[in-house]
Amino acid sequence: MTQSVYTQQAPSSFKLNQTIIADTPFKDEQALAQAELNNYIESQAEAVAPTQDPLTVRDRRIIGEIIQVEPESVRTIWLEGGITVWVRFVNGGCLPFDRDWFAKRVAEVKATLPETPLERNERLSDELEEACVKFNLWHPQIDWLSLISIPHGWKYPRFTLGQRAEQGLIIGIKYYPSDSFLAYEYGEGWRYIAMPDINSIDEGNHLENEIKLLTPQELRAEIQAEIEQCLRQLELLKYELKAIPGGVANP
Repeated sequence: MTQSVYTQQAPSSFKLNQTIIADTPFKDEQALAQAELNNYIESQAEAVAPTQDPLTVRDRRIIGEIIQVEPESVRTIWLEGGITVWVRFVNGGCLPFDRDWFAKRVAEVKATLPETPLERNERLSDELEEACVKFNLWHPQIDWLSLISIPHGWKYPRFTLGQRAEQGLIIGIKYYPSDSFLAYEYGEGWRYIAMPDINSIDEGNHLENEIKLLTPQELRAEIQAEIEQCLRQLELLKYELKAIPGGVANP
């Protein structure tokens, strides 16, 4: 029996290696051109948009409310040509809006959007700094507790930060609400963190009824002792300064 084998030969015009080699540079050029275009768009956006983010958390909430997006998705905004407000998103996308319409919506949303506790504290802190500059004051002279919002139902603390007590300098305050597990375990009310000594790494937690402020006489004696210690340290530093070869110390 005769066995026949049939084979199919590729046409002479088909050259596998040449096809692959000829097609690959074309795809590489496309990818390179697309990358260059993306880089150009990115650089132009950075040139037009502010390099430093001017938005606060509240600004993002307002913008998110206006255009109905999550506030965290807003990266920044900028004004182009005095007529177009551009909103740029974290994913790189941008949306244009008419300036007058956008400004109107900002005013409307701003008037109805309530402040969060953090936003209120930030605003009050900024206003306090302006007031300090105006009246030549500095922050340690301000009663900070008068600026803190105490939730309804909480008792107002009897002591404040920086006060000197028999237990030490008050450096922290915390509150256990009546409906909390900590209040169930340890009792409702304020706890105070006191540092026994300024050079100590230890700190103690005390109930409000355990805190006893220094008397005026004790306070004067403690402050006077600190002043004398500082003066002794100052004299030692002056002595070291005079001992420097070629140095001239002020009297």
